[in-house]
Amino acid sequence: MKVVAFIVGLGLLLYLFTALALLLLQRSFIYFPSPIVMHSFTEKNVEAGEGIRLNLIVANESKREAVIYFGGNAEAVAGSVAEYAEALSDKAIYMVNYRGYGKSEGQPTEEALIQDAQVVYDFVSKNHTKVSVIGRSLGSGVACRLATLRPVSNLVLITPYDSILNIAKSAYPVFPVEYLLKDQYRSVDYAAAINVPVLVILAQNDSVIPAQNSHRLIEAFDRHIPVAVLADTGHNDLQHNAEFYPLISDFLR
Repeated sequence: MKVVAFIVGLGLLLYLFTALALLLLQRSFIYFPSPIVMHSFTEKNVEAGEGIRLNLIVANESKREAVIYFGGNAEAVAGSVAEYAEALSDKAIYMVNYRGYGKSEGQPTEEALIQDAQVVYDFVSKNHTKVSVIGRSLGSGVACRLATLRPVSNLVLITPYDSILNIAKSAYPVFPVEYLLKDQYRSVDYAAAINVPVLVILAQNDSVIPAQNSHRLIEAFDRHIPVAVLADTGHNDLQHNAEFYPLISDFLR
């Protein structure tokens, strides 16, 4: 009997320890800040309040229409500027370094990133007639929320999810994730309120965002939106597919 009690007690202790670790370390599972990457493009610094400066990497700045890009959780956006600048040569490109990413200051949280997205939009919209938004992976949650808060012209979602909460529930089914998770990025709750044109691009073999999570978001828009599934691609390499950039270019045009 004592052995059973010991085993049960040890199991409970391990459970509580793991739950505490999830509570305290959760943001290290969501955000993987990218280092400073050297490039030859223009940079802009935007004041985001509380002394925080956000770093934007800019290309084609003189164009009338603009695109704001919110990247993935470990993406160094400087590495994608050249491709987007070439593919969307008729538009100004603003690649956002999240707080703590690249040269941007501060620490990333959902609340901070959503606030920063509005600051960036307001900065960009002063100099351009139309502002479209691209959100990839983690950035799809930022982009969806921004589309309900500012008049974006078009929205491109690359490997999006319904919510990080739902993904976490599937990954940790024995824990009360809904009470532990601080940054939930519940795009599925905002989709129906987004009335601008939307394009979704998915990877056929995405091992990071389960297909059901992406399709729940697509269904939540409650209207037909174009969805492209790129064959033989994964979560991190679908941009190498020959259809990727033309899809985005044609949609925004």
